Amino acid sequence: IGVAETVECEAAGAVEAVFERPPPLEDEAPSYAFILPVLFVEFLAIAVTRSLLPGRLNAFFGDRVYVVIGVAETVKGLLAFAACPLFGKLSDVVGR
Repeated sequence: IGVAETVECEAAGAVEAVFERPPPLEDEAPSYAFILPVLFVEFLAIAVTRSLLPGRLNAFFGDRVYVVIGVAETVKGLLAFAACPLFGKLSDVVGR
């Protein structure tokens, strides 16, 4: 049996609506398949910067290739550290 909820709408006066919420399904586990493409893209970016990029940048930076890649990874981490809370706050204000 579902759970009934009463909602008051201020714009239409004191109109009440009753919504039936279906009971939770106990047999089905939540699906997390939507995470897999995100993880794939993230690990692909890490693999490219750690394996293919040094060979490509070696002609331009020479012996300092790994320093340049380290600085780029550090800047990426700092930007993510600053941007994640800001996007979380924006998501709370605007919605998803």
